[in-house]
Amino acid sequence: MSSVNRCQGARIAYLLMAATLFGMGCAKGVKFRPTALARGGVGTIKVELTYDRNNRLEVKLSNVPDPSALHPQHTRYVLWVADADRQHAVNTGQLRVDDKRVARIETLTPRRKYILFVTAEATGDVTAPGTEVIFESPLIDW
Repeated sequence: MSSVNRCQGARIAYLLMAATLFGMGCAKGVKFRPTALARGGVGTIKVELTYDRNNRLEVKLSNVPDPSALHPQHTRYVLWVADADRQHAVNTGQLRVDDKRVARIETLTPRRKYILFVTAEATGDVTAPGTEVIFESPLIDW
């Protein structure tokens, strides 16, 4: 084997090792705190730092009631990203509950220090959170 091929092989091995180590250290799991409205539901969040410095969020809600069970007008849940004081909340997407009582969403946020919470809403395009919070996260400081 020539020295050029050995160098290319070493570079590839180094890049694979770096990618593996980078991927292992850049994700964390967070559990939502359910409110009484969650009725025994469970919420989990996987936060992963992307190559472009966004936070990729994978949210899964399990064993949750249909939003209409909380109020007849509610049709879905909405995921909010906010400052710790909830003064600046952004609607990051809507979740629909399937027939197995599971709801999922994958989205991004550029924020580094934030909380997530889920509300029951009549529509998914609301610009301010309603009062019926079913899950909330602890402060995520990434």
